[in-house]
Amino acid sequence: MRCALLLEEHNAFRQALAFLLSHEPDIETVAEASSIEEGRATALRELDDIDVVVTELMLVDGSAAEFLRVLDEADGDVSVLVLTSLKDRHAHDRALKVGAAQVLTKDVSVEDIVASIKELGGV
Repeated sequence: MRCALLLEEHNAFRQALAFLLSHEPDIETVAEASSIEEGRATALRELDDIDVVVTELMLVDGSAAEFLRVLDEADGDVSVLVLTSLKDRHAHDRALKVGAAQVLTKDVSVEDIVASIKELGGV
């Protein structure tokens, strides 16, 4: 079982993704957050239970890069999948350079998102 934290400011998208993942036998959404601050508190509290973080590249209070630094400082063994609507290759490359394991755009299929979570989580 791979456990995921969903970090996404758009409630409808986050809740829809959580619902879809709830039907996957190998994935459990252990927490949801809508901001870097909320994600930081959740990740630090649940770090031992999180295998994969799925995050938007840009959030209302910061970027995925800031959240990646939080995870790095916490010394967590967590993979990060950036799932973004931003189609800026340079921004994607920057996210990968600061520690994201993979970047996908939100126009990919649900199957691709699920496969990436399973792959990054080691399922």
